[in-house]
Amino acid sequence: FVFAFSHARDGFIIVSEVFIMDILKSGFGSLGISGVNDYPDIDANADELLMSDYIKSVCPSVQIVRKASAYLTAVYNETDVARFKFTERAKWITFPYLENNKKRYIEKIEDLSAFKDDIVKSYDEAVKIEEYNK
Repeated sequence: FVFAFSHARDGFIIVSEVFIMDILKSGFGSLGISGVNDYPDIDANADELLMSDYIKSVCPSVQIVRKASAYLTAVYNETDVARFKFTERAKWITFPYLENNKKRYIEKIEDLSAFKDDIVKSYDEAVKIEEYNK
């Protein structure tokens, strides 16, 4: 199955059933799909909103913020978990505290589910850093 979501600013987004099921299983959001009002301060496109929802579905205690104008950041308290961007020209995610923190390129939004383990590992590292810094 494939799902299509409409976003007034960016047209339609096509995502796979696996991607949506990961979000829905987490219980994040009313239907697990964000709207502009879920992240009012980050100025994200529709794909970045889906990425934000996916990251929060994997790690519900992270917040999505815009620390830099060029990309979004998933943070646990003050510690970065992931930085990501998904536009026509740039599609990547990086995990600042993992051993190989190079940008990982994403062809399609549903490919983000391949990074689920890295999201969890990076979150675990952020929690350790926060605990150490207390």
